[in-house]
Amino acid sequence: MNTITVAQETPLNIKRLKAQHQLYSVAKSLGAMQAFLNVPVIIVVSVSAVFFDKGWGVPEKDLAWLVGALGMTFFLLDTLVWGPMINRRKTCAAKIQQLFDGEVLQLEWDEVLYGKKPDHDVVERYAKKFDMCKHKTISRPWYRVEIANAPLVLARLLCQRTNLAWDMGLRERCNMWIWIVGGLFVGIMLAVATGFDLTAQNVFALVIAPCLPFIALAAKIIQGNKDAIGRLNEMKGAIEDTWGRMLQAGIIPQNLADFSEQIQRGIFLNRQSNPLIFNWVHNRLREDNEFIAGASIQNYLEECIRYRVI
Repeated sequence: MNTITVAQETPLNIKRLKAQHQLYSVAKSLGAMQAFLNVPVIIVVSVSAVFFDKGWGVPEKDLAWLVGALGMTFFLLDTLVWGPMINRRKTCAAKIQQLFDGEVLQLEWDEVLYGKKPDHDVVERYAKKFDMCKHKTISRPWYRVEIANAPLVLARLLCQRTNLAWDMGLRERCNMWIWIVGGLFVGIMLAVATGFDLTAQNVFALVIAPCLPFIALAAKIIQGNKDAIGRLNEMKGAIEDTWGRMLQAGIIPQNLADFSEQIQRGIFLNRQSNPLIFNWVHNRLREDNEFIAGASIQNYLEECIRYRVI
């Protein structure tokens, strides 16, 4: 009925999955270093500065300026260095992922939106780097085998819906963890300020200023995930509305392929601009999400049979 489950296992498409995974991993490593500098390092420096201020012979004024300057330096690094480096790799990974989806789901490459296709040597280079890391694995099969016997236009739409639902769940869980970590971080800093009876000037210099990089980063990620969830939910809702109308009519709409092209453009834009999700969140939720995705696809296909669409 369709070639999705076969096409996704070709050597070239496996290399594309490896390459995009490697690019995202590099971007996530940069993001992890960014988070490390903004949270644990800042906590250690700020608490150490308080101890120095309590009798280790370092002038109070110098400490306040030093810690405040460190916080502002990390803030500027986030904006001018870390952010652009991460975005370049995300964009390249999103394009390679689109190459994979385009071939597997039989979708056209929109050069106006997607830009120039990544060169083959880029795919080969990052796929080779992936293979050099023995501990890394990719999810296979990428798309569920349940769609193998469905018509292409339906199978494609179900694969896209799975992408959207998967991404939404990850981002909702990610925001929850950021709130938890953020609450602990702010609590520690306030406890330091209260426990050492700091002056108003030192509260700003040793507590508030060091928190700024973390607050800016956390707010950016949370808002980015909220925006992404909103877009993903709209696309998922559009798919479900189209699916419902199709069942009521008892026929596959003539424009379903064009509709999938529009959904895919939205998926690409989300991949390109969305905040990164760390691999441990993916791995923690993978088993449950794969089970839910398989059961969901099976239910949708049974609906089509019941309503005699296929």
